[in-house]
Amino acid sequence: MFSSGIGGGGFMTVRIPPKAQDASSEVYALDFRETGPAAANATMYVKQPMKARIGGLSVAIPSEIRGLAEAHRRWGKLPWQDLVQPSANIARGWRIQNELAFRLRRYESLMLENPDWRAIFAPHGKLLQEGDFIERKNLSRTLETIANEGPEAFYKGPIADSIIAKVQAEGGILTHEDLLSYKPKVEKALVGTYRDKKVYTSHAPTSGPVLLHMLNLMERFDLVGEGRTPLNTHRMVEAQKFGFAARTKICDPAFLNSTAQITQLPTKEYAEAVFANLTDDTTHPPEYYRPEYDVPFDHGTSHTSIIDKDGMAVSVTSTINLVFGSQVLDPNTDGRLLDSGDSQRLRASTFPMYATACGTPLDG
Repeated sequence: MFSSGIGGGGFMTVRIPPKAQDASSEVYALDFRETGPAAANATMYVKQPMKARIGGLSVAIPSEIRGLAEAHRRWGKLPWQDLVQPSANIARGWRIQNELAFRLRRYESLMLENPDWRAIFAPHGKLLQEGDFIERKNLSRTLETIANEGPEAFYKGPIADSIIAKVQAEGGILTHEDLLSYKPKVEKALVGTYRDKKVYTSHAPTSGPVLLHMLNLMERFDLVGEGRTPLNTHRMVEAQKFGFAARTKICDPAFLNSTAQITQLPTKEYAEAVFANLTDDTTHPPEYYRPEYDVPFDHGTSHTSIIDKDGMAVSVTSTINLVFGSQVLDPNTDGRLLDSGDSQRLRASTFPMYATACGTPLDG
């Protein structure tokens, strides 16, 4: 509702169970995170940095539907319509729960002052509260169209026309060509180990390499045998500090001259060098952990992990970046559009993953 949606994008890690008992499973990473419009450039936010977060100029190519469609094309079993229609049914109306009510209060000025948002979240001039009935009829119609006509109905035709018109009216540079040109990326998942377990995760620009780095540090301690002692808690915190400092150095490999730093990060050798700096008796100022810059806060995402009866496992992280995305809402499609300018500067920081022991999924 406020962290993800059809105007967003994300990452997915998929485990395909082995076809034979003595065979290995295959694990893939699907990158369907948004990319900037073709007309985007490195200086367009310099004079007005808030336009990287809010407004039409912050809107990137919405890639959620095309990413989910790619996963369905490769690994899906049920008809596409059967998967999308339930969401269309829910969008017709439901009771607001506490988390959405809290977010609406936090963004009360947006909901009351912007007519596109007010029509949905304050339809009678008063902010909807927990327990109130909310209707998303236009979103329901959009989802029904996608369910009945297929995922490409989002990227061309009336839905695409409406989205492009709204974004450009709000000062954005998104075009029909941008929508048609977007393609998700699929590759074998990034794999590491934590003691006797394999860990599969997504590649940069996510924090998958950072996750493996932190696990490589923490596996050197007997966290299970010794239990959650104050010392082990301190050790985990220190390992995560080094991990989050490393996260500030993660960026999109597609735009790097060299990927050596990202390739090195999840290795045991790199962890061994960093481990020498972990101290049991003290903590340190931020510069000790050698970040490139400070990320003052995160806004979160939506995450789902699931394993089916056959052992297929899916871990997916989806986002529109900031809460309520770019704050651009197309009233005709009821699509909340993500903001990408901010994430392109601060890099992505999600890591869909799960661990396996002897090929059996353990966790999402």
